[in-house]
Amino acid sequence: MTEPVKTAGVVALNKNKVLLIRPGDASKHIEDVWGLPAGRVEGEETLREAAVRELVEETGIELRGEQLVRLPKEYAASLDRRDGSSVDMRWVVFAIDGLQTEGVATPEGIPVWTSIEDLADMKLQKNVFAAIKQALKELR
Repeated sequence: MTEPVKTAGVVALNKNKVLLIRPGDASKHIEDVWGLPAGRVEGEETLREAAVRELVEETGIELRGEQLVRLPKEYAASLDRRDGSSVDMRWVVFAIDGLQTEGVATPEGIPVWTSIEDLADMKLQKNVFAAIKQALKELR
């Protein structure tokens, strides 16, 4: 059995919206299944450094790591890929409230500020809704 991939992600909130990523053409994630800016921890980087890097890579939004609050719960999920495979991930989620930057589309994904009220009608990656709920509880 292989170890889950260690990942870090960000729940970015602004008023009644959350920043989600729709997979781009270069993404390995299934199309039309929305997620958070998140990805693998690379080399010797910390979880916080990985979260900041993934936010930049997937949205173009830059911030300082100390602006992020680490959420207490860690998540595990098996995520399906476009090629029919799946990957087991263990992710730590950080959060920030009051982020007002739009972000830019990249080959990996398209950032979209989405109303929290609309989440129930969207296809979300596993544990994304739970992480958003946790961020709301911790930050508000």
